[in-house]
Amino acid sequence: MITTTATRLNPSVTTLLIPAFHGGAAPCVADSVVTAAVDTGVPVWVYPLHRRSDADHFFALGARGAICSSYRYIAGVIPAATADSWATQAIAAGEMTKDPASNVYAPEFSSTGELTLAARGVQHFITLGHIGPLTTASGHYAIDVDLAWRTPPTSSTDNVSIAFGRADDSYYEHRGGRGDGYHATLRADGKLGLYRHHDGEVAGEPVGSPVDTPPAQPGRWAHLRIDVSAGRIVLARTDAGATITAPRTAAADGYAHLGRSSPDGEAVFRALSIT
Repeated sequence: MITTTATRLNPSVTTLLIPAFHGGAAPCVADSVVTAAVDTGVPVWVYPLHRRSDADHFFALGARGAICSSYRYIAGVIPAATADSWATQAIAAGEMTKDPASNVYAPEFSSTGELTLAARGVQHFITLGHIGPLTTASGHYAIDVDLAWRTPPTSSTDNVSIAFGRADDSYYEHRGGRGDGYHATLRADGKLGLYRHHDGEVAGEPVGSPVDTPPAQPGRWAHLRIDVSAGRIVLARTDAGATITAPRTAAADGYAHLGRSSPDGEAVFRALSIT
């Protein structure tokens, strides 16, 4: 059908627009459809794009343009942020949920700078594209954030999680099995852990030994700090004096996410900063 339609178009004045996403983190159009459109010789644009990784993917297939949100973020012309802007009660360019166009995954903000992830029946993560890519080129980088459960999850083994060291800004969920990287977790029962995740594998690989810390209580704040250097990774829950130190065994530069692995409960974050 694309080939038939293209024969009626003048490639010097016409563009083929292909819907690439609808209601999720994965494209709803097959790569073969995009390449077939590109092969017609009519310029191809895709829409809507939100992520740098998606733009890279479709441009590699031959697309010439895109209709997108956060154009300056996707184009890489804005500097990486070093702190959150949650007190503005709006997402920053590069902060993205599983489906940026859906209210189901929309975060909630307070004027005091708190971000709440409380989607019902699903995990709830947000890409922190605006702070990435993080790099140890100058020696190290560190992520600091306060977190709490406004309403704890039903299961005490569910966690709040910070994923980092991911090669691109593609969407991350706990045990999702997509992409390589690291993740730090603080379970509702207080267990603090550091893991590597591997593309195609659901279970994470422990890095260092998990540490018991005080369990979650409604509104009780914890402070996590992740310090990444060329040779090691240090995860600390500073309010509890707990630390996990492990050798860095793989690339850890790149993009970060934060969120909650539970299908219920309300996780709250504040005071995100990057050193």
